[in-house]
Amino acid sequence: MKSSFSMRIFITLLVTAALLFALVSPVQAGQAGTTTAPVADKYQGDHVTIAGTSAAPDVIVKVFGPTDDVYYVRSVPVASGRYATDFTLAADAELGRYTVIAGYGSDVARTTFLVLKRGASDDEHELEDALNSLTIGFSNGDTWESVTSDLYMLSVGKHETQVSWVSSQPDVIVIGAPQGTEIKGQVKRQDDERSVVITATVSKGDKKAKRPFLLIVKSKTTSKSSVTDNVRTVNVVGETGGYSKALGITRIVMSDGTKIDKTIVDVSSADQIVDRGQETGEKLSRLLMDQLPGDVSDELAVEVQAGSVSTLANYGMTFQVESETAVLTIANDVLQQMRKQAMDLYFRIVPVRSALQREALAGQIVGDPVVRQAAGGTNAEVVGTLQKIETNYTSYLTKLLIPFNGIVPVGDSASYLNSLRVYIEHHDGEKELVAGTIVNRNGSPYGIEIEIGKFSTFALVRLGSLGGNSSNGNDDQAGAKDKHTAYVKGYPDGKFKPENKITRAEMASLLVRVHEAGQSSVSTFPDVLGKYWAYQSIMDVQRMGLMKGYPNGTFKPENKITRAEMAAIVMQWLKLNDMASTKAKDTKGHWAEQTIARVMKAGAMTGYPEGSFKPEQPLTRAEAVTILNRLLKRGPLYGLTVPSWPDVPKKHWAFEDIEEASKDHKFQLRAEGGETKIE
Repeated sequence: MKSSFSMRIFITLLVTAALLFALVSPVQAGQAGTTTAPVADKYQGDHVTIAGTSAAPDVIVKVFGPTDDVYYVRSVPVASGRYATDFTLAADAELGRYTVIAGYGSDVARTTFLVLKRGASDDEHELEDALNSLTIGFSNGDTWESVTSDLYMLSVGKHETQVSWVSSQPDVIVIGAPQGTEIKGQVKRQDDERSVVITATVSKGDKKAKRPFLLIVKSKTTSKSSVTDNVRTVNVVGETGGYSKALGITRIVMSDGTKIDKTIVDVSSADQIVDRGQETGEKLSRLLMDQLPGDVSDELAVEVQAGSVSTLANYGMTFQVESETAVLTIANDVLQQMRKQAMDLYFRIVPVRSALQREALAGQIVGDPVVRQAAGGTNAEVVGTLQKIETNYTSYLTKLLIPFNGIVPVGDSASYLNSLRVYIEHHDGEKELVAGTIVNRNGSPYGIEIEIGKFSTFALVRLGSLGGNSSNGNDDQAGAKDKHTAYVKGYPDGKFKPENKITRAEMASLLVRVHEAGQSSVSTFPDVLGKYWAYQSIMDVQRMGLMKGYPNGTFKPENKITRAEMAAIVMQWLKLNDMASTKAKDTKGHWAEQTIARVMKAGAMTGYPEGSFKPEQPLTRAEAVTILNRLLKRGPLYGLTVPSWPDVPKKHWAFEDIEEASKDHKFQLRAEGGETKIE
């Protein structure tokens, strides 16, 4: 790994400096340079003594593990020209060659010793060493949190071990057959972003070990606009603030405007964190991923290198990643387990900041059977920030604390807290509602904590609330949820024309009204000129990623939008990326087969009674507003006595949905679903 390579260079430079110092500045009579006695090879759990001579009053003794993490460090006094220190290897100490450096400044001495597994075979030792050495090769400047190009891995590792690789999403990253000792991971970017875990299995003889890597494959419409190192710093601090270590932030900006702030806890940083923790006696290291006012990133990415995991584990540290929306705590015993697997740790935190996207997702959550059952016929609402949290591991228990950030009312906080649950939707489709534990800080409720073994989407849900689908804890905004504004218009003759086929330009105009407003951009479509009536709407939906052009570069604004194209819009709106099986009988082999399967699974679009979806059939105005209402979690609207449109009578199949989209209205939620208009 790069960190290991850098550390080896560092060690080599230290030794070289010591030799140069000895050549250039001979030791004076009566003085001798620092020496260290050879150390015999050891087994796990053995006692180790580091001893030698020095003319200095004290020496620093550091022992580096096989992956260049600091296993032991002490300042040792020198008495009568001699020093000695000892320690006991852990029963599960990492196998491999350890390096000892003793001395001060340029006066250093070096030796090595091997740690073996008691009663273990050479295959086990070599297997662990090979596992530690694994890397993934990126191209075009990619890194794990923003993959846009193909990957390269080895099929043969150290000590002639065999390495195989498996992709959690083989339609996104295709693992090729070995070509010599190299394997190519072909990246097939999709319309939407995908999170993929690549797992390596290293084997020798009958022994095997695995190591997972998290990769975020960006959508095929995005690219990297800029990568800037050290735009700011964040701090790792001790539990009580006894120490602070600054880490640099790299800002990655994608072509769609997404800003990713990334930091790496490398071996050198972990070494300093441990050194300072030893001085202060603190056993918790908190990485504070704060945000800059006025320059908030869309995603946070944290990488903890395998050597750093080992360092923190060996010194009894617990590690915490803390942002404004999530606090992740990995206990030391869990770090110990991860160390054995030579794991790097990857964390990705993505809060949902778009109000309309949040409202759409909140509507799905409160309508989920697991929430409705828990609510027992009462209302439920999503409070606080929805967020996606991803890592490269599963089955290792991690504590997740979700801060309240002001959503708890000052008055009757007890009943409010009792009504809170954590909603979790995992990538594998599992959904659950967890009570959690309320955590207080400084005498006030700070957040709710749960223990998880896998990561996905998280939201706070309040059961038995009196509001609508969604709230952020502000009373004024929460009260405003009982009013909806019209977003469709009729024709000059006063009709709605529900069976009229909707054009791509008309759909762009509708989407801009109900989704996040866009910014001006230069047209890339030769058939959409600045004077065209829907020019700005088309530019905006292109920027938002909801609609795009055809392979020949045109937009075809007057084309009727098909049901398959509408499904693609829905998928982008809801950020659907889970695999789904095809339910419609006429979509097999269609370009939108998987897209249609996803939106049908999400309930945003449905097929026809005979089992078809009719992907190439143009979308009608009635179908369009029905789908948009589902996305917005609005309606259908009941309780109307007089139809708004002469051509949409009460018996029309989409009457309630068309009324929902056509009228400004106050409403009350119905227990059986939908809304009742309040005069």
